[in-house]
Amino acid sequence: MLIKQDPANRSLLNDNQVLTNELVNVNRELTKTKAEIRAITETCKKSEKENLELKKSIGTKQNALDKLRKERDELWAIVNTDKYKSIQTIETDQKKSN
Repeated sequence: MLIKQDPANRSLLNDNQVLTNELVNVNRELTKTKAEIRAITETCKKSEKENLELKKSIGTKQNALDKLRKERDELWAIVNTDKYKSIQTIETDQKKSN
């Protein structure tokens, strides 16, 4: 009991209690912050995974588009050849005569 009655000791006990309360509050905040960081990290991982899947999908579609463009160019070259024009002219002439 003598310890509590001494004004210096009372002050120390009060300071100790205040610091303990502060420590508890800081620990709560730390726990909340860690939980937020975990949630944000998970969201980032999911987003990165989705982005990777989208990049793969776009790459696949780009390859298909490139193949179609190449095929279109080849067909265009065939259509513009003299042979095709001759066949087309013959067919047109036949349609006109019928």
